[in-house]
Amino acid sequence: MQSNEVAGGATWRWFWNGVQFLNHADYGREIQGAFYYGTSLLNPNEAGDLMTFSFLDQSLKHGSPILRFEDQGTTQITRAIPLNWDPSQFGGDQDHPVIWDSLVLGKDLTLNFQNLGSVAKYTTHLVIPAGTRGTLADPAGYLLSSFNRYWTYDARSKTLQEVTSAMPDACTVDTNTTFGGYAFFVDFGGIIMSDVSGTNAMGIHGVSIAQGGSLSYVAMWKFFCWGDGPSETASDTTAWSAVYGNGTDVLFPAGESTYRVYLVTDSVRNVAARMDDLFQLGVR
Repeated sequence: MQSNEVAGGATWRWFWNGVQFLNHADYGREIQGAFYYGTSLLNPNEAGDLMTFSFLDQSLKHGSPILRFEDQGTTQITRAIPLNWDPSQFGGDQDHPVIWDSLVLGKDLTLNFQNLGSVAKYTTHLVIPAGTRGTLADPAGYLLSSFNRYWTYDARSKTLQEVTSAMPDACTVDTNTTFGGYAFFVDFGGIIMSDVSGTNAMGIHGVSIAQGGSLSYVAMWKFFCWGDGPSETASDTTAWSAVYGNGTDVLFPAGESTYRVYLVTDSVRNVAARMDDLFQLGVR
């Protein structure tokens, strides 16, 4: 995996089996954390802000300032001082990014977790100055549009279900006001997104809050709005998010708090098998 110091240390590329999985056309993509205050658009974003949709002029992009970026063995540690995703919420614009100078977003990402090879432990770190209700993407990820089959997996019942036919077209709705994706609520398990063959897939495994974990639910979206193909800088993308809270039901504490999910990359069947392993290990 590779992370980008210019974009707040967000995870920029992810390789498995000779395949690169991630889309990073703008600083709202990659794999990264994002926090939402209540139900508002006050949204500290780990990588940067929305003034990043110029695919030709990289100098126009606003990346979140990096606070920490280091590797310790098989663990990469990054911390950023996040920008607000939409600077106009505070009177900002292309020339005036808005920084949350008292917040921190970042990750501890450990590869080969418990010698499971294709499993990575992803711990999101959030620092806020005062307790508040909100929602955390812990984290969210954007994949190439070639990952266009969608699955859910319940590790307790060992139930793998393809839900591709139930996936709505997020391009036909206003995703600022309408969900436009597929949500999955599970105590142990998560979602999987794969290529057509099922040979290359990324799974997100977590544990529900009720069971001592960090998941309210996991969600998936497909944004095939532009038809420009599956390159890592294409507009077309497919997305997932591990979600903690829903804006009002969770009180995030002041200071630093952590949230954990597990990323698994392999074939669909092997991703499900590794999720079984995580369930048997009793991870939280």
